Order: sequence, then C-alpha cells, then structure tokens
Amino acid sequence: MDTSTSSFYANKTILLTGGTGSVGQQLVRALLNGNPRALVLLDNNEGALYDLEQERKSKKVSFFVADIRDKERIDPLFEGVDYVFHLAALKNVPMCEDNPYEAVKTNIIGTQNLIEVCLRQNVKKAMFPSSGKSVKPTTVYGASKLFTERLMAIANCTTTGTVFASVRFGNVLGSRGSIFPLFRRQIETGGPVTITHQEMVRPRILMPNALKLILHAWKSLEGGKYSSLK
Repeated sequence: MDTSTSSFYANKTILLTGGTGSVGQQLVRALLNGNPRALVLLDNNEGALYDLEQERKSKKVSFFVADIRDKERIDPLFEGVDYVFHLAALKNVPMCEDNPYEAVKTNIIGTQNLIEVCLRQNVKKAMFPSSGKSVKPTTVYGASKLFTERLMAIANCTTTGTVFASVRFGNVLGSRGSIFPLFRRQIETGGPVTITHQEMVRPRILMPNALKLILHAWKSLEGGKYSSLK
C-alpha cells in the first residue's frame, strides 16, 4: 500500500464482511499497513477465521463468527465502525443456480441488512466489490450482484451521512472458488479441461490488481458510483 493510500485508514475502525476470503485476506494485510485503530472481521466460516487468527497475530484485529443474514447478530459489531468493506457473498455460479434462494438470502437480503446496520450505526463509508457478471446478467449469481449494486446505489438517497458505492471485478485469478484452480486440477490429473463453449471469454484480473482497484476506488469514493481500474 502506498503512503498516499495508507493515510486514509490511519486511526480508523474498519469492518470487513467475508474477511477470510481470498480478496479479504489480502485486504486485511494491506489495511494493517495503513495503521488503522482496529480491524473487525466477520465471517460464517469458523475454521477459516481460526486459521486467519493464528496467522494474523495482531491486537488490532478482532474475529467474529457472524452471518450477514442475521441482522440482530451483526448490528452490535458495527458500533464505532468508520469504514466497511462488504466482501461476503455466495459466488459459485453453479451453486447459486441450484440454490437460488440461498443466493438471494446472502447476496441480496444480507446486503440490505448491512445497509440498514450501517445507517443505524452511522458508518461513514461502505464499499461493495461486485462482479462483471452483473452486466446484462444471465445467471442467478449475476442477477443477485446487479440487485445488490442497485441496493447500494439507492441507499445513498436515504442518507447524507453514509456513502455507499460499488466496484466491479472480473474473475480474480487464483481466488477461492474461481475457475482457474479447477482448470489447474484438471490439467494436473490429465484432463479434460471443461469449458462451457469453445468461443466463450472470461474477463480476469490478477489479485494485486483487484486489491489495487479497491484501494484506488476508495480514495475517490462517491455514493452510488461504479468504479473501474483504468
């Protein structure tokens, strides 16, 4: 993290939902370099939280088993929080197709819970990393992300105190649940490499660039806006 970015987080209390995910873990490392007052990590993956707690031996980081579907549970954890990075989501496309209501409960209802809690607890800024699949969506996952973007954008009409905004990723290479670890396993076992169609394309972004996008967008965060990396 460069010094111009790190000053944005100094002495702030920052909360991450889905903090044990691939992007979340990288963001935790970057934010700690920004000298925050505290980092609060929420995730419903107990094992991953424990592993990250053992790795991140920092008194500034707190770990909580919590699900964004449960508004009463997460509400007190937002008390005193300045900034929120909302990373929690169901993102496996086939699983969302087979379990659409679970995708709705986490990606849509969970985000609305987060918005209401941010407003109640007077959070200053909240950012939602979305997906390129929200553009003209053809899947449950993509549709849920588009819906969530709309929720974050319209939330700015209900407040003058909290700024809500979104960024859009392509597929983050190597992230948990992405297609590329699957391709690697298929190649290592002799194939075949399964693709939907020979002419399909898959927008992609490297993990360092995904992190750069989040931090770049945060510096010029405006409510209701979508950001991309030039």
